Parts: sequence; structure tokens; C-alpha cells
Amino acid sequence: MDNRDAPLAGRGFLLLSLVILAAGLALAVYRLGEDSLWLDESYTWWFTRLDWGDLLRAARIDAVNPPLYYLFAKATAGQGRLLSEAALRFPSALAQVAGIAAAIFLGYQLAGQVGGVAAGALWAVHPLALWAARDARPYALAAAFAAGVAGAFFYLRRSSSMRASVLAGAGLALGLLTHYFFFVFVAALVLLAAANLRQSPSFFPGHMKPLPRQ
Repeated sequence: MDNRDAPLAGRGFLLLSLVILAAGLALAVYRLGEDSLWLDESYTWWFTRLDWGDLLRAARIDAVNPPLYYLFAKATAGQGRLLSEAALRFPSALAQVAGIAAAIFLGYQLAGQVGGVAAGALWAVHPLALWAARDARPYALAAAFAAGVAGAFFYLRRSSSMRASVLAGAGLALGLLTHYFFFVFVAALVLLAAANLRQSPSFFPGHMKPLPRQ
């Protein structure tokens, strides 16, 4: 058994992760519709009340936000032109749960099961994460993609996996389609990878083949 599995051997890690996810969702939806929509959230209301064709056309000409969040919000907020505040914010609460799961995965890659539990718990109760989870804007979704990609990045440091590489690439693409500032996170990962590759050419196991002998 891997040493990182020793502290919470058996089903303890899975059980704690499920408890953290459930608690995180409960915190995110608590009094979700109490406050009225603020200015930026009204844009989400406007986009989600459009039909799918009009939404795609409007998103294509929107120079402020990429389209993925609006598509996600329309698919998960429900239907109707009179959506409540809680319904419009519920997609972000779902993204918060995904972010907690991604944080658990990231924490596990960095510090084993204890690290996973600590990272997930911190994400579930952090004021900034909860603010994003209760806001009908793309921040919670973009953060979830960032945590998942970071977890895959550190996973690939330890072992070669085509599936993990594909998922990481998909997460990067989806993150860029969620918020334009996601490119800052991508740039940071590129710089980190370049620095580590310079220090250790075997930074990503299995991805570099030895040169043939002359």
C-alpha cells in the first residue's frame, strides 16, 4: 500500500470526501436566493432567458465573457423567463461541488489523503469560494476547472497517463471558454512546467524518450 494511503486507510478517505462534498453543497445553497441580483448577474439572467440559438448568437458577439458559462447556466438553472435568484445561482453552487472534488484530488496529489481532506474542507468553507458559489457568474466554474487541471498536472509529475493528459487538455480548453483570465493560470502552469523541465528533464515520467546512441 502506498504510504500516502496509511493515515486514512480503508473507506475513511472516501467517507470524509463525501461528507465534505455534502457539507460544501449545503453551505453553497444556504439562503442562495436571499439577495437580489446585482448588475453582473443580470447579464446571466438575460442570456439564460434566450433560446439556445439566440444564446449562441449573442455569446458569439459578446466581447466580455466566453460562452461556456452561459451554456452551463442555461442547462442547469432550469427553464422559463422568470427564473428566481436561487435558480440562477444554482449552477455556481454545482460548480462549487465540482471545485471541492477537484481540490480534494489536488490535495491528494500534493500531500496524500490528509492533504486531500484538508484541501477539500478549505475549499468548502473559504469565504471567497463561497462567494463565487453564490454568484450567478462564471467564477466558481472557472475555479473548478483550474483546480482539476492543477491536480492533473501534479498527477502527471508522478506517472505517465494518456487519459490524464487528455483530461488536462480538455480542462484547459474548457477553462479558457469559461473566463478570459484563465489564460493567466495557463501561463503559470507553462512557466512551472518549463522551470521543472529545465531542472529535471524527467519531470513528466514516460513523456521523454532517450536519444538513440550514435
